[in-house]
This record gives sequence, C-alpha cells and structure tokens, in this order.
Amino acid sequence: MFKGTSFHTLDEKGRLAIPNKLRNLIEKTGDAEVLIVTQGFEGCLLAYPASSWRDIEKKAEEFNKLSLTNRTARYFIRFFIEPAADCTLDKLGRIMLPQNLREYAKIKKEVVVSGSVDKIEIWAREEWEKFNKTLLQKENEFVEELKNIGL
Repeated sequence: MFKGTSFHTLDEKGRLAIPNKLRNLIEKTGDAEVLIVTQGFEGCLLAYPASSWRDIEKKAEEFNKLSLTNRTARYFIRFFIEPAADCTLDKLGRIMLPQNLREYAKIKKEVVVSGSVDKIEIWAREEWEKFNKTLLQKENEFVEELKNIGL
C-alpha cells in the first residue's frame, strides 16, 4: 500500500524523483521501470504501477463499448485515459512529467508526492496546500461522509 507524503522539486528538465520508499513498493509489484501518469481529480496527477494500470485499462475497454452513446463513459476516457503517459523511471528513480500533465496540475517547481493506497498522487505544492486547507475547513462534513460509508 502506498502511503506517506514528501516534498520535492522538479529539476530543470521537468524530472521528478520518486521517493525511495514508494519506489521500493513499486518494485514489489514487479513493475519497477514504468509509472503510468494521468490527470487526477482536484487538480493532481495520478501515477500507477503498470499492474494497477492494467486493471484500469480493462475497465476502460468496457467503458469504450458504451462511449458512443454514454456521455459519462466518453468523458471518463477523454479525461483519464487519453492524457495518460508511460513515464520510465531512470537509474536515479526519476520520471519525466510530460508538459501537458504539468500544465494540468499547475506544476512548476515545488511538488508534493503522496502515497494513496494503490496509486501515487503528484501535486503542485501550492495546489496541495490549498486543497488541504479547504479539506480542514470542511472537516465536520468530511467526518459525516466517512460515517456514511462505514468508516
């Protein structure tokens, strides 16, 4: 399970170092060479080991069968699948974040990398701070929602 949060800086070429702790977990999945990175929700990027991404691709194939007549299926494919990029980890454990994904997530230099169960979230630090501030302001609502789903 991916967990933990760390703060990083993109290098001048747009590369991001994946924390050792998360890289070690990726290696355990047998997919140590590539992360699939795509647009996430609330303005972050999502990075998946290849084995986890294969499960998403299977679901996407089912959505694709509906996409001609189902707007939600079309939007899912356009938002989540189309922008996805294979990002190869180099020998130093860095990935190159594509420009279009950096622009989507407003990533310029300061980056937050967070383990999120089966995936890794990648945030522009400023956006991550805004989101967490909003989350704290809505803490009571959030607690009620957690109760409603059984946590």
